Amino acid sequence: MQRILVVDDDPNERALLEAALSLEGYTVRTAGDGDEALYVLDSERPDAVITDLIMPGTDGLGVCRAIRARPELEDMSIVALTGGEYPQELTGLCDVFLRKPVDVGRLVDTLQQLAASKLLNALPLVGHGLRW
Repeated sequence: MQRILVVDDDPNERALLEAALSLEGYTVRTAGDGDEALYVLDSERPDAVITDLIMPGTDGLGVCRAIRARPELEDMSIVALTGGEYPQELTGLCDVFLRKPVDVGRLVDTLQQLAASKLLNALPLVGHGLRW
């Protein structure tokens, strides 16, 4: 199953997402801020990162920018979360934006769609059709 990194400075939010995603079969790692998330990404390669945008220190935008700047992480899915409005500077940095409080069912559906999309994009094309 997919490996997910959850980044949020709110310990209750982290625990809630970790428990809910673990029950759905995901392997979940958590980070309490952007700096910790970037440290984790130096040694681990989750399939997706779910990050809060507003955090002290390196915020979620900084996490998104750092991931997109690293070629070895280019295929990593990013789901950005915040209780506020969609920040325009997020455009092109994340795959999906969800507003808090997060509906866990919707989040799981989103993760499944992102995984399916990456799988389809990874299939080699030959001529006019798919090669099986």
